[in-house]
Amino acid sequence: MLEEMLVLRVSSQSGFDKLVHFGDKVYVVRFSQNGPMYRVYDICNPNTKKVELGHFYLTKTIRTRK
Repeated sequence: MLEEMLVLRVSSQSGFDKLVHFGDKVYVVRFSQNGPMYRVYDICNPNTKKVELGHFYLTKTIRTRK
């Protein structure tokens, strides 16, 4: 069991290291939904302007004005 946990942790860290690099920006998104306030963290690459790691934007559609 401990060996499986160690393998899972190492593979998770490896995936994180492939996505996130020095110089990436961390943004805190605060929002209220049905009363309670929530806080999520998104990591963005400043060169490509893309979200590298973030769960908030994966399920949301953001409308922009033209």
